[in-house]
Amino acid sequence: MIENEYRFLRRVQFHETDVMGVVHHVNYLKYFEEARVDWLRWAGLESTHFPQADRMLAVLHSQVFHDGPSRFGDELEIRLQTRVLRLKIEFQYVIYKKPENQVIARGSTLHVLLDGDLKPCRPEKRFIDFVEKQKWIETLL
Repeated sequence: MIENEYRFLRRVQFHETDVMGVVHHVNYLKYFEEARVDWLRWAGLESTHFPQADRMLAVLHSQVFHDGPSRFGDELEIRLQTRVLRLKIEFQYVIYKKPENQVIARGSTLHVLLDGDLKPCRPEKRFIDFVEKQKWIETLL
């Protein structure tokens, strides 16, 4: 584990599974969002995003690679990393099934910060400063 690495834990709920008894594929994007919002709290940056601010992270692109199944009751650990690319903010995620540490999904989302008029704007300096202090692993996915 990397020092100060962010990790988000959750359990799979019954309503998230499909007729085969595995998590429906669309839920992984929801898990990414849960982790991303929690990461903002963990980083002390929740006030940089709507509804606490007149700014919001709009999704430009998302992708998920499904590596294995998860089922009702499974404990999942979501790790993420982020970086600022000019006006864009990239998040990468890896979801592990615990306690086996089996990778079940990997993915990324690309965002742009929008102001109250839905125009792109730069992240605040404290957001950029925090992200730049975090380790980025090029081979995470």
